[in-house]
Amino acid sequence: MLNRALVPCALLAACSFEVQGSSSVGGDGGGDPDAPVAIDAPVDPTCADLWTYTPSNFDPCAQGAPNPVVTLSGATFTFSPATGVLATGPTTGPTTVTTLTTTGTSPVILSLAGLTIEPTARLEILGTVPVIISVHGPAVIDGAIVASARLAQPGPGGGDCVAMEGASPSTAPRWGAGGGGAGGAFGTVGAGGGFGDTDPGFPKTAGGTPMAAQGSAQLVPLRGGCRGGSGGQEDPRCQSGSTPGAGGGGGGAIQISVRDALTLGDTAAIAANGGGGGRAANVLPIVGGYHVGAGGGGGGSGGAILIEGPSVTIAANAILCANGGGGGAGSHQAESTEDGLDATCTSIAALAGLGSNPGGNGGVGTTPPGAGDNGQRQDDGGGGGGGGVGRIRVRVTTGARPQGFRSTPPALID
Repeated sequence: MLNRALVPCALLAACSFEVQGSSSVGGDGGGDPDAPVAIDAPVDPTCADLWTYTPSNFDPCAQGAPNPVVTLSGATFTFSPATGVLATGPTTGPTTVTTLTTTGTSPVILSLAGLTIEPTARLEILGTVPVIISVHGPAVIDGAIVASARLAQPGPGGGDCVAMEGASPSTAPRWGAGGGGAGGAFGTVGAGGGFGDTDPGFPKTAGGTPMAAQGSAQLVPLRGGCRGGSGGQEDPRCQSGSTPGAGGGGGGAIQISVRDALTLGDTAAIAANGGGGGRAANVLPIVGGYHVGAGGGGGGSGGAILIEGPSVTIAANAILCANGGGGGAGSHQAESTEDGLDATCTSIAALAGLGSNPGGNGGVGTTPPGAGDNGQRQDDGGGGGGGGVGRIRVRVTTGARPQGFRSTPPALID
């Protein structure tokens, strides 16, 4: 349901009013004791007065009056920054609940007078740009907010960065297979892709080079994680029609800045996980051709979560998560391969895609991602590397800093 009580955030002019009463003035005492006396009233607080701290990455008072208080309950909702529409509905298509004002810039700012997400509700952030939810009042979150990648589709604000692709073989005298793509990086390094074709006497094709950590711990500016590198192609002379795996998408970027108190209950979850790398595949059967493998795609890194306010309370069972996706498997002839898995909000790493040449697991918590498997036989494509974890920051400007809640990777609390 949607609470439409609007709380304006605007500069109100000073006013005055008159009161009746006696007055004694100096001089000849000729004043009228019953005459009204003008008294200046206190100026109502401005938006800037009410925000007792300066939020990260944006000015909350530059957006005009916020949208009404929003309460989400009993369904999965989507917010599209491109259209400013918050929607829910049957599987045949969403029903518009309300159109919300956005800035049209990157990141997009969703300005609300207040926010409640009940345990039965889930809010999924769509699109390609980071999202800031600016709450001009209190916020209570008991449900889920999701800004995660899904396989090759990045989360909102997940970027290309400098993706480390697996190498493709040249036309050497012997056939060669593709290398695996490296995992994406953000809070930590992404893992390297596996070599293709390491059988003795055959050319070795390099996997993607590990990607260095990106961004800042303060998440200023706000941005998401990096995608994984795609796998390398098979030897160009081959006819097996092998398809390299696509890199997993980087986790998105979500910021929640609250003017008053922010509370995350025991059932709250905020996710910006990375996507799994794609599997390499061969198109078979083949007649009169050659079977040479391609590389698997690297997993995408976790993204960014920034929550801040003067008072932030996080229950012990609440979770913030920005884990890395698993790498996809490299291919070899007709053997089946699997995609790497998308990361989840658990302490278990996103598993690599399985096959003859599996990828590496994604990074989770303080555990680094795994490298893709090297192709051990002739014509083996390398596995994709796992994606690194993202970045999480909890900023409290006046109250006690929350402790003991679940965060993977561990949050910066300042």
